[in-house]
Parts: sequence; structure tokens; C-alpha cells
Amino acid sequence: MLITVAAVLLISVAGGWWWSRSTDETYELDATAGSIALNKIAEGSVFATVDLQTATGARVSTDTLIGRPLVVNFWFSTCEPCRREFPVLVDA
Repeated sequence: MLITVAAVLLISVAGGWWWSRSTDETYELDATAGSIALNKIAEGSVFATVDLQTATGARVSTDTLIGRPLVVNFWFSTCEPCRREFPVLVDA
């Protein structure tokens, strides 16, 4: 029993070390295809009232966007597909 517990502990520690070791945080991204996949348009749906910050730092409430096209894109910096599509969004 003690040997089994020790083996599991050793494997857990080794796995944790391997998983948490530092890696190069830079990514080589393929060229963008020049287009973005879209979900079905949710016309007529009500979007939650949220205060957002633009890329320039200005505050905008979603209430002020009623009747205007709105693109909502949730992403994070280490998501490779997100990083590939970002230049396309900037150019849009």
C-alpha cells in the first residue's frame, strides 16, 4: 500500500513539474485566410446591458448600440485561432 501511494505521489509530482515548466510564450501563426467564420445572426435578440471599453480606452454602454451592427468576440491571448483572426478584425 505504501509503495502504491509513493508511486502515485511521484507520478503526480513529475506530471505537475512537466506541465508547469516554463515554455516559450511566442507563437508562430499561419497567415490569415482573410475572413472570419460567423455564427447565425441573432437578429431581434436582446443583448445584455454592459459597459465596455474600446481599444482606444473610451467607455461604451451596449444600450447606445441598439439598432447598429455589433460584433461580440470573446478570446484570450494564448488561443492560436483567436490570434490568427485578430488582424482580420482590426482591418474590418
